[in-house]
Amino acid sequence: MTHPYEVGSDVKTFTMAMGIDKGVITPGTTYNNMTRSVLRI
Repeated sequence: MTHPYEVGSDVKTFTMAMGIDKGVITPGTTYNNMTRSVLRI
């Protein structure tokens, strides 16, 4: 690895995958992290 990254970034991937698998995250879902931009799934 050559660049630092946020440790939580790994967790976000698994959380998103689980939400999609369970059907609680859909193509129309939006995520607002309150400090950066809004992410549309």
